Amino acid sequence: SWLKQDYPIHRHRYDHTGVYYSPGERIITSSEGEAREVQTPAWGISFQLAGVTHTESGISDEPLRAVFIQIKRPIAGDSELASSLPRFPSDAPLERRSNERVRVWEYDEGLLNASSADSSAHYHDHDAVVVWFDADTRPNVHFVSQGAVHRSDIPSAATRVFIFEVL
Repeated sequence: SWLKQDYPIHRHRYDHTGVYYSPGERIITSSEGEAREVQTPAWGISFQLAGVTHTESGISDEPLRAVFIQIKRPIAGDSELASSLPRFPSDAPLERRSNERVRVWEYDEGLLNASSADSSAHYHDHDAVVVWFDADTRPNVHFVSQGAVHRSDIPSAATRVFIFEVL
């Protein structure tokens, strides 16, 4: 959360990704002193490479909120497991972001309704972090190991689901 206050200068030691789930505004000031005001909407996907140094100041009355995932391991590349099972239930999620570190998928309410009726087994060809939100927009997070086979990533109470595959 970015409360309405100034935060100390910090350096991001690791690549990170995540999803904002509550909109808000902040001022980001680079280590060179360049300040910019940023308005961030809910449900935006973020990705930042390691090494960025800056300060942030929350400036909105309602704080910006997000779930972030630090990627601490080195780049492994896009090696996929071989399986006869699909990677997703029959209705594949929307791909929101893809780069050499992460691939992000989203199930919105329309896809959730279709997918909840489908209980076909699928597998994960990468380690993944599943972030889902219930009707109260509270974040829930769990880790799924590479090679895991199961019937659903989606809890029945979820209204929005993001799958972050760590590459």
